[in-house]
Amino acid sequence: VVGGSYLGSLSHILTACEALQARRVPIDTIVISETPDSEVPLAETRDTVARFVGKIPVEAVAYQRPV
Repeated sequence: VVGGSYLGSLSHILTACEALQARRVPIDTIVISETPDSEVPLAETRDTVARFVGKIPVEAVAYQRPV
C-alpha cells in the first residue's frame, strides 16, 4: 500500500488497509511517500500509521525536489 503524507492521508491509508484485509489480501508493506509542501511531517504520518497497523512494516520515502 502506498499513501501520501498530506492532511487526510491517514484515513485513506487505513481505509485501504481495512478493505484489503477484509478481502484477505495480504499487505507486505505500507509506504508513505512524502507529499511536497505538506504541513504534516512525514515521520508523524509514518508513526501514526504504524500504531494502527500492527505488525505490517511502514516505510517513509522523503520527497526529493528535481534539480
